[in-house]
Amino acid sequence: MRKYVILFSAAACLSFTQAQQPQQSWYIDGNSTGTQSFLGTWGMSPLRFKTNNLQRMVINPFNGFVGMGVNEPKNPLHVHANDKRTDYSIYPYEYKTPEPEDKDGKPEPDICTRGYSGGTNSSESLDTTEITRGDISYSAIQITNCLTGKEARNGLLLSMENYTGYLRQLEDANFNISMKNQNAITITPNLNVGIGTIPNAAAKLHVNGIARFMSHVYVESTHLTYSHSSGNGVINFGNNGNGNLFFRSLPTGGDISNFNHLMILTYDGRLGINTYDPGNYKLAVNGDIGAENLYINNPATTPWGHAVLATVNNDYTKALCVDRSGYGEVFIVWGNGVVNAKKIYAEEFEIHPNAMGISWFDHVFAQDYKLMSLSELEQFIKKNKHLPEIPSEKEVKENGINLGEMQGKLLLKIEELTLYIIEQEKQMKEMQKQIDELKQQKGGE
Repeated sequence: MRKYVILFSAAACLSFTQAQQPQQSWYIDGNSTGTQSFLGTWGMSPLRFKTNNLQRMVINPFNGFVGMGVNEPKNPLHVHANDKRTDYSIYPYEYKTPEPEDKDGKPEPDICTRGYSGGTNSSESLDTTEITRGDISYSAIQITNCLTGKEARNGLLLSMENYTGYLRQLEDANFNISMKNQNAITITPNLNVGIGTIPNAAAKLHVNGIARFMSHVYVESTHLTYSHSSGNGVINFGNNGNGNLFFRSLPTGGDISNFNHLMILTYDGRLGINTYDPGNYKLAVNGDIGAENLYINNPATTPWGHAVLATVNNDYTKALCVDRSGYGEVFIVWGNGVVNAKKIYAEEFEIHPNAMGISWFDHVFAQDYKLMSLSELEQFIKKNKHLPEIPSEKEVKENGINLGEMQGKLLLKIEELTLYIIEQEKQMKEMQKQIDELKQQKGGE
């Protein structure tokens, strides 16, 4: 301790002057009028620190701004360096022998002029020809404590490298940006980023809370995951390498190789839900769809296309069904083409017998068609209470009628009725002929 006091006392007697002007001298003990010892200057002179007779730091007397490598600091701490190196791994806090400078008695320069075009004005542009290809211009501030300062490359580094600024965590530890006593952003050594109160981010971007994006979101990784705190699994979404975006859930047990495919959006705009392959459809859904309203606008101009296509594999599957609340199913199109409806209004109604699997009834006019006699017809009607080949009232109530078939049968009866009328006309003409002959015979008498 005594040796320390002697050295300090000796240093207190030292003074450095510029141009032998006492008012610009400074002393370790400060000026003589003060009541406390301090390190300072007189006459509003800046406080300068040098090594090897080169200025390294200055304190501005007017505002207290501290400059390192700059004569007129523009901020409370202004660090400037015009250092050149060929490798980022050579950090400026490693010892390097300073280059000698001319001692021509000129005023201290505003900036370190090495690497510049000359002069003392800090606004002069950088002469890039003096920095050879591969060289790096570097300036930095390093912060350490008793735990991080043990190694030369530990701590937190704020640097300006060429034209880019960096904030680096130099050891393998989390880098945190906090609000009061809670971490807002955490960056882990493996470059995962956690937003919110997340001590260790489990993905490249791990958000604890609601994420809101006001513009575009671009995903260029193989997958992203969202883990629910309840432990019910995760949702995985990302790019599968082919330009497709998919959403997947992790099944019970957590086997990451066995994702359930929830949805896929292909690079060409095809969407598949509950399927991995939407095929050639713009929307493919493997399951039920529930919607309040469904509007379909088919812009196709070519004939025989589909605006709505329902594919079924059973005759009694309801391909299309309308269920009215309180009334039940009021309109059904079955898989076999049968339609059930309460009432149908149409401007035109066209029936194709071949489509119904029945033939038309022009065979009634064939020469070999056996027409039931009127007496036989009378007996049938008395017994059955309906025309032949026409369903009874009971049958219609139980089974309904086939509209196309019924139209054909009604035509058959009209054709048969026509034959009956023709036959009756022949008989009437024959009878009239006989009457006329009888009249002639009677008149001749």
